Amino acid sequence: MKEVTRGLFWFRHDLRLTDMPALLEISQQVDELLLAYVFDERSTRQNQYGVTGMGPHRRRFIEACLSELNDDLTTLGQQLVIKTGAASSELSSLIQTCDITHVASHFHGGFYEMQDWQRLESTFPSLKFIQRDATSLFDRAQLPFSVSDMPGQFTPFRKKIEKHTTPAAPINTLSSLPPPIHLQTEQETLKAPTLDHGLFRGGEKAGQQRLKDYFFTDNHVANYKETRNALDDANASTRFSPWLASGSLSPRWIYQQLKQYEAAYGANDSTYWVYFELLWREFFFWIQQRHGADWFDQAGCRGEVRPFSHDEEKIRLWQNGETGYDIVDACMKQLKTTGFMSNRGRQLVASCFVHELEQNWQHGAAWFEHMLVDYDVGSNWGNWLYLAGVGHDPRGHRQFDLQKQTERYDPERTFINTWR
Repeated sequence: MKEVTRGLFWFRHDLRLTDMPALLEISQQVDELLLAYVFDERSTRQNQYGVTGMGPHRRRFIEACLSELNDDLTTLGQQLVIKTGAASSELSSLIQTCDITHVASHFHGGFYEMQDWQRLESTFPSLKFIQRDATSLFDRAQLPFSVSDMPGQFTPFRKKIEKHTTPAAPINTLSSLPPPIHLQTEQETLKAPTLDHGLFRGGEKAGQQRLKDYFFTDNHVANYKETRNALDDANASTRFSPWLASGSLSPRWIYQQLKQYEAAYGANDSTYWVYFELLWREFFFWIQQRHGADWFDQAGCRGEVRPFSHDEEKIRLWQNGETGYDIVDACMKQLKTTGFMSNRGRQLVASCFVHELEQNWQHGAAWFEHMLVDYDVGSNWGNWLYLAGVGHDPRGHRQFDLQKQTERYDPERTFINTWR
């Protein structure tokens, strides 16, 4: 009699059914399949900076993503198992309880994400582990350099990538899955709320609709490079980031749709700039692996501790948008209310925190992690490392003239008056 093979697929930053090579592969190799997601305790408990890693905005968005994903899985005869706790412990328990023979997930470059996967591999050496690339534009094998030898600055990274390779093609939406492994224990239930002010709705369908509207229906992408620095215009930038961060949209799918748009309507500086920004995300995705836990260290990538003071009151005022710098305060109130802030705004408030307020950049990065609906470990901490002068920026640090930035990006003080 043939031995029954049982698989466990671990959803992480890939809450979708399009472009899921690892899920497709394990589905072809097992008789029964368990699909799991874990709210990891690292993001749900208070950290050394006094906040939880995952704040209410992102929590609601992820819950909406999971709810829709579970609905889509139900139509395929499957279901999603939700757990809360230490990821490796929760998954180890499922592996043992269900006699799992195969484990699959998509690779992620975050230090703790890699650590959790490696812990599972070492705990269960007899199991078959499947890990594929789908949260990045490129497969590791496509890179024209090893990760350990990749360029340490963005521009040479970009030039090598553009010269030698193009993103991998996404695979189609899955249309069938093996039957589920039924658990006897009670499962966690999910709500599907939307974010305050209706900025973003979680789930693959909403992400796909946003992409379709921005590219094809409304043609906003044609002017992206000119409008992307706007502080509070929903269509000035792509705003794909929440769905990218949750994995409701695949970066490879975005690139494929971008190429289809260019084939139909023509390429210009703006369409290229969307790819340029995806390459920035890609740079942080891979470079963080070179630094491991140092990605979060005060001395950063340079091994230098920059002087700073620690003033709890200044930190609180910055968090609440009460610093006295109007442009900064408007941005911070927008963040607290919506869970979102423009890229330009993020640079300005980070510069203020590090330079004008002279606070430890880690507290700022941790607050962003807590507040942002589109938090991404590579991009968030990587950009804060840059602004603090301990990252990969060849200029050493970035300090913005807040008055000049206000005059340039909010000359009529429309944004400031909206959020003050």
